[in-house]
Amino acid sequence: MLNDIYCYKRIKIEAKINEQFCKDVEILENWSSRNSRFF
Repeated sequence: MLNDIYCYKRIKIEAKINEQFCKDVEILENWSSRNSRFF
């Protein structure tokens, strides 16, 4: 029972981290494609 709650919380936390990571990568890709004109 306790383990289920722990696993659920971990999945939620990992999903949040993945979401943040995806956003960061998207921002990075947008930034680099915008700035590629200057190089």
